Amino acid sequence: MSVTEEHPTAEFFLWVAASDRDGHKLFDANPQSAFAVFCRNRDGSRSDPHTSNGSKAADDYHTRAMIIGAREAFERLPPGASVHVLSDQNWFLQIMSEDRALRMARDYLRPNLKSKYQYDEEWRNLDNISERLSLNITADRPKTEAGKNTLSRVKEAASQCARNIHISHGDWDL
Repeated sequence: MSVTEEHPTAEFFLWVAASDRDGHKLFDANPQSAFAVFCRNRDGSRSDPHTSNGSKAADDYHTRAMIIGAREAFERLPPGASVHVLSDQNWFLQIMSEDRALRMARDYLRPNLKSKYQYDEEWRNLDNISERLSLNITADRPKTEAGKNTLSRVKEAASQCARNIHISHGDWDL
């Protein structure tokens, strides 16, 4: 798979997905979700195995889990890296594509300046890591069939992890 077809100058390609444990239920008193991330180097090889295989639960909806997944993956990238984030979540891609300096200067108010981003503290944490590591971040939907297939597998991994929250690994419903 030539990942450079997704973005010609990125060094790392990060697919991010998340899933709610019991499907998306509004106003769930105890929402839980899981994320999965997959990272490839520019040459198409897998990056750090922690980001390639990381799936984890979050005590909240999948929207928060997406941000946590990206942040945890960013923490494992080398300083100065150029990373292209791939997802099918428009809200996530839109915020990831914004200039983080402007987002930080607005104190995480939406561009209309009327309300803060949902999970503004998680965005702040992600931006602090991105700034500390001087990451160059771009984001988009997968363009290639291979990229779309990879995202499908990452989404399935997130769903599988969400279905198995609080179940010991050996007893997972696969």
